[in-house]
Amino acid sequence: MTKEDAINQLFSNSSHARFMAAHELSKVAKPEDLPLLLRARQVENDAFVLKRLEAAIAMCGQIDANCELEAFDTEDLDMDSSVRDRARATEWIAGMLLHEIGSKLGLVALAASGEVPEYEKSKTSRYVKNLQAIFDAIEQLKSATIQPHLEQFDLFELIEEIVYLEKDRESAEVSLVGPRPFVIMSGKHLLRLALSNGIRNALEAVSEPAQAEQTENDTLIVVTWGTTDIENWISVIDHGPGLAGFPHSSFEIGKTTKGNHPGFGLAIARQALETLGGEVSLNPSPAGGAKYEIRWKR
Repeated sequence: MTKEDAINQLFSNSSHARFMAAHELSKVAKPEDLPLLLRARQVENDAFVLKRLEAAIAMCGQIDANCELEAFDTEDLDMDSSVRDRARATEWIAGMLLHEIGSKLGLVALAASGEVPEYEKSKTSRYVKNLQAIFDAIEQLKSATIQPHLEQFDLFELIEEIVYLEKDRESAEVSLVGPRPFVIMSGKHLLRLALSNGIRNALEAVSEPAQAEQTENDTLIVVTWGTTDIENWISVIDHGPGLAGFPHSSFEIGKTTKGNHPGFGLAIARQALETLGGEVSLNPSPAGGAKYEIRWKR
C-alpha cells in the first residue's frame, strides 16, 4: 500500500482498511500529515485502529509516542488499575486475533463450501460455524473495552428494543416494569451489549427442556429498572431452572453450561459494565430461577 492509498483509506467504512491505512502511515507519516491524522483520531471508534493512529501521530515527531489518546483514555472512568490493565490487554489480544485470524476464517469457510461434499451437513461446516461464533464473540468482547461515547437516550426505549429483537418465543412473556420515559446520559452501546446478554439468557432459561410442564408463571421474565442517588440499575429476573455451580465462574471466558455456546456472553457483559465504571451480577432469584443485574454510576 502506498502512502496515497493509505490516506484515501483512512476514512473507509471498513475497520480492516482503516487499520491497514493507519499501519502504513505509522511508518511513513510526516509532520504535514498531522492535521489529517488528528481528524481521523477524533472520529475513530475502533480501539485497534486507534492504536495504529497513535503510532502514526507519534511518527510525525510532534507528539510523544507514549501519550494516551483522548478517545481511548480510560483514566477518568471509575476503574481501578487492575480493571484498566485487563481492559487494555483484552482489547489488544482480541484485536490481534481478529486481524490476524478472523479475516482468514471467512476464506476457509468459502473454500470448504466448494470443496467438501454436502458441506452444510458436514462436520467441517459445524466446526467452522463454531469458530465463526467464537470470533463474533471476540469482536463483541473487543468492542466492550472501548471508552463509551456518552449520549442522552431513553433507557426504556433501549430495553423495549432489545426485548423485541431477542424474543423469538411467543410463549415467553416479558414484563417491563419501570419509569417511562427514563432519559439518561450513558454509553448506549455498552449497555446494549450487557443487557442483550442478560435478556437472551433469561429467554433461553425459560425454554429449558426441564420446563416441559410450564405454568404461565414459569415462562414469565421481569425486566425492571430504576435509579438511586448514585447509580442506575436494571434487573432481569426469570423463572427458569436456576443456576448450576458457582455463578461467579460463569463470567470467565469460555465458561458455559449450554451446548453450542462459545462462553463469552457474561465476560462481554462484565467488560462492558467495567468500561462504564459499573458492575454486573448473577444470583439465584428468591422466587426461583436467576436474577441478572447491572449497575453503573449516574
